[in-house]
Amino acid sequence: MAQVALVIAPEVFRDEELFDTQAALHDLGHQTTVVSTRLGICTGKLGGTAQATLAVEQVLLGEVDAVAFIGGNGCSVYFDNPHAHRLARECVQVAKPLAAICLAPMILGHAGLLEGKNVTVTPGQAQEIETFGAHYQGPGVVTDGLLITADGPQSSTAFGHAIAAALQA
Repeated sequence: MAQVALVIAPEVFRDEELFDTQAALHDLGHQTTVVSTRLGICTGKLGGTAQATLAVEQVLLGEVDAVAFIGGNGCSVYFDNPHAHRLARECVQVAKPLAAICLAPMILGHAGLLEGKNVTVTPGQAQEIETFGAHYQGPGVVTDGLLITADGPQSSTAFGHAIAAALQA
C-alpha cells in the first residue's frame, strides 16, 4: 500500500479530479494525503470541500510514494510556487511517480520538468504546454516513464489507475 500526496489549490480545485482520483487510489488499496498552500478546509469549483492536512512546504518525499497535482483554475497558485516546484523536482530526482491533471501540468512546465516529455493538459493549454518543450499528445491520460498527465475531470478515474500502475512499476 502506497501513500500518495494529492496537491490541491485552497480554492477552486476541480472537485472530480480530487475525489474521483482519490477514490480510484483508495479502491486499489493506496492511501492519500491532501496537501495545499495552507492547512484546513479547501473548496472546490463545484462546492465540494477537502481537509488539507499538510502544507505543500511540509511534504517530505521520504513519507510519500507519489505526488499528484490536481487541476482546476485555482491550481495556478502553484505556477510560481517554489515549494511546489521543489516537490515536483525531487520526485523526478528520486524516481517517484509525478502526476498532474487538467491545468496542473502547467505547474510542471513552470518547474522546468517537461522538456522532451509526452504529456496532455486541458485542451485550452495545448499550445502553451509545448512552449515548455513538451509534446502534447491529445486527450485522455498520458504516461511517459513515471510522469503521468491527464486532460481533465472525465479522465480522473483513469488518472488514479495510471498513478497506481506507476506505483507498481
